[in-house]
Amino acid sequence: MNDADKFDSSDYQQAVKYLYRRAELNLQQQNYQAAIEHYTRILQINPNESQAYWARCLAWLELGNYQEGIKDCTQYLKLRPDFIQGYIARAGMFKDIRNLQRAIEDCSYALSMGSLDGHWTQTAYSCRADCYGLLNNYQAALQDYNQSIRLAPEEIENYQKRGFIHEELENYHEAIEDLTKVLRHNSEDSELVHCYHLRAQCHQALGNREEAIRDFTEVIRRDPTYYRAYIGRGGAYVFLNDRESAASDLETAARLSQAQGDTEGYQNAMNMINLLGIRQSSSDSSITDNKQSPVPLFHVVAAILFPPLGVFLTVGLGIHFWINLVLTLCFTWIPGMIHALWLVYNHD
Repeated sequence: MNDADKFDSSDYQQAVKYLYRRAELNLQQQNYQAAIEHYTRILQINPNESQAYWARCLAWLELGNYQEGIKDCTQYLKLRPDFIQGYIARAGMFKDIRNLQRAIEDCSYALSMGSLDGHWTQTAYSCRADCYGLLNNYQAALQDYNQSIRLAPEEIENYQKRGFIHEELENYHEAIEDLTKVLRHNSEDSELVHCYHLRAQCHQALGNREEAIRDFTEVIRRDPTYYRAYIGRGGAYVFLNDRESAASDLETAARLSQAQGDTEGYQNAMNMINLLGIRQSSSDSSITDNKQSPVPLFHVVAAILFPPLGVFLTVGLGIHFWINLVLTLCFTWIPGMIHALWLVYNHD
């Protein structure tokens, strides 16, 4: 017999109070499934018991069942449409299941109501910014992160997220500023490896090779298996004409990426290794055979990192440049790189 069945149906309020107490006890003991069963029994007694929907929603969240949590939150909002925080909570669940448009709609609705306190307003902006970022709408994401940081400048996580958005928009100076703020706040956090790596890439894009090498080195110190950092640092060494250090890093990157089963990373590292070797061979042969001129190393690196630039430096702004631009932008980076390298090594 169910514990609540001993109560007369006319005295359901007493049964509901009893079930609430049992549910709260189970929540304290982190027995979320049992708490859900008690809330379900309450709703069987009284389907309009709004608080039971909200409490059960929170229990579903603890179990990671966002679909059921959304259902209960929706029922709660039908009974309590003025509960603005509920829309923001549902937006977070929609984001977790990647229903990003619905999450944006909930955040926008909550913000349009205009009666949120500072914490919930900041949360709504941050959630909506996350969704815009996942949808590659970087300008909209940037605007919302700006609002979120304005309302809660102490929330360091938002600086990291905005830094990633700035990098996507090629606002490298702004990205470095945000990422530096994050790293200064907690420089020993093991989760900040990606932060260092992103800042290194921004320095690389700005031509700050020494700063890039320092950040790539910090990534490697924290995670010696992070092969992308070796590729990045190897590329920086190439620009500084430190061929020995570049070769060492690229060989390590090839070994690590192969061990991790990342074919693309392995091929990228091996391509750069082979190009360094090819360049050396070409230079050596030019000493004994003046028929072939040495290939400019900068042209090779440009062909790898941004193929259209390598083509432009080699043959100028002609038909090959436009062919390469189409290959790179429409058919991924690899066909563009192959075409660019072919031109670099075969153009006289």
